[in-house]
Amino acid sequence: MHDLAVVVLAAGKGTRMKSRRPKLLFDLAGRPLGAWPVATALALRPRLVVVVVGHGRELVVPALRARFPGAPLRFAVQREQLGTGHALRCALPALPRGVRRVLALCGDAPLVRPEPLRALLARTGRRPLGLLTSVVADPARYGRIVRDSRRRVVRIVEHRDADAAERRLREVNPAVYLFDLAFLRRALRRLRRANAQHELYLTDVVARAAREPGGVADLPTPFDDLRGVNDRRELADAEEALLDRIRRRWMDGGVTIRQPHTVRIDVDVRLGRDVELGPGARLLGATVVGRDAVVGAGCVLRDTRVGPRAVLSPYVLATGARIAPGARVEPFARLGTPPPTPDHPPSSPGGESPDSTGSPTLP
Repeated sequence: MHDLAVVVLAAGKGTRMKSRRPKLLFDLAGRPLGAWPVATALALRPRLVVVVVGHGRELVVPALRARFPGAPLRFAVQREQLGTGHALRCALPALPRGVRRVLALCGDAPLVRPEPLRALLARTGRRPLGLLTSVVADPARYGRIVRDSRRRVVRIVEHRDADAAERRLREVNPAVYLFDLAFLRRALRRLRRANAQHELYLTDVVARAAREPGGVADLPTPFDDLRGVNDRRELADAEEALLDRIRRRWMDGGVTIRQPHTVRIDVDVRLGRDVELGPGARLLGATVVGRDAVVGAGCVLRDTRVGPRAVLSPYVLATGARIAPGARVEPFARLGTPPPTPDHPPSSPGGESPDSTGSPTLP
């Protein structure tokens, strides 16, 4: 999509995580939190992905560069936290010529899939703005979608600025926007900080778009695919959702998983057809398991290559190991090198193809 750029807004402090570590570097299913929306953005094949960074950028930028070598990825810095509108302003100078549409995503929303984004691109067409919406039982702190008598989106009101009637609305803004770039440039110049938080709200652009020819295109989308991560409980919920997606896709691809809810498979793991995983197995990092292999109950494999037809008895622990095709490994065996420290993550194992079905399509 040569006229599309994606901006990932990732400059926030993440204070509710209560950690010195930048929120975007917390691990989810073997991938940093901030890498999930970037991977989704790259799956759309845009001309460029711009990540707006701020807090912890000295750690976030190298981590994302290492994760996506060779990708069309740039970084823009938001030095002051003046709101989402200001963050998008910071990204505009990084956009190359030829970009006509800008998709904005949140850096702490790891569950967003490419499919609704493609649908939004198709639905918005040449309108000035398209956005995703969700209906939730408890709108909590999310901005509310306000519609007119013809059910057209006319504005978004933030929770802190909403009156009692607006706070009863259950349709919320998950903060996924698609802008016509020319409209966006005009609208951002007109933003003012006249609100409860004295910030430049990107949501204020919606009312302006509603008055433009074509108005606002909206696409209702399940909230479970859009919710963000603000604290460690939400981090755990998001990881379980991602792990469930990974397990289901491997099972659909011909892998047997006993008691799936007890099994962890990281996103970069690769499995061959007719692999069997026992209850409580944990496949971490860049582990590869060849076809017809059996990984017994309670095995923990990190960055390990298991050859086709190998059988691992229960509770094998392996880090960086190479297990030959057809091998038989006794219970409680310890294989490979000690696990790396957090400051030195493992590299991806080399070698020939494991005769696997490849990674499931998870951006």
